[in-house]
Amino acid sequence: MKTKIAQSFLLLFAMLLIFSSCTSNQAEVFVEEEPKIETFSLHKAKLKSELRLPAELSGFQQVDLYAKVSSYVKELKVDIGTKVTKGKLLVVLEAPEINSQLAAAESKLKAMEAIFTTSESTYNRLFETSKVEGTISKNDLEMAKGKKNRTTPNIRQQWPHTRK
Repeated sequence: MKTKIAQSFLLLFAMLLIFSSCTSNQAEVFVEEEPKIETFSLHKAKLKSELRLPAELSGFQQVDLYAKVSSYVKELKVDIGTKVTKGKLLVVLEAPEINSQLAAAESKLKAMEAIFTTSESTYNRLFETSKVEGTISKNDLEMAKGKKNRTTPNIRQQWPHTRK
């Protein structure tokens, strides 16, 4: 039985050898195709990209503001997080007490201006009259001049921005 198995293996090997030798000897030529590449024309443009990330922004500086006088906020020009520059109006305040003090100061200024105008006109009239010898005494003229000169510094001290 061993011989039959050996003979069948030998026969099988011979058949395989015959079948493999029957093929043609021509070498197969493989033509490589060029890979297809998608192309595009290049043009200059600004880069457009948007990236949304969850985050919390905090400012570089934080400033607490305090009013010099007690007042009420009449108008708020900026909100939290608004970028501001030097000189920009942030808040409009309303101070009724300051407004009443301003009105009182303006009325006092008008009263002092009226006193000055009166003393100046009195001095000018007395000066013109004193040109005629013996009509006005020099004492009265000097008193009128002193009164005029006293009212001028008062106005300049209390309100230096006035012209007089």
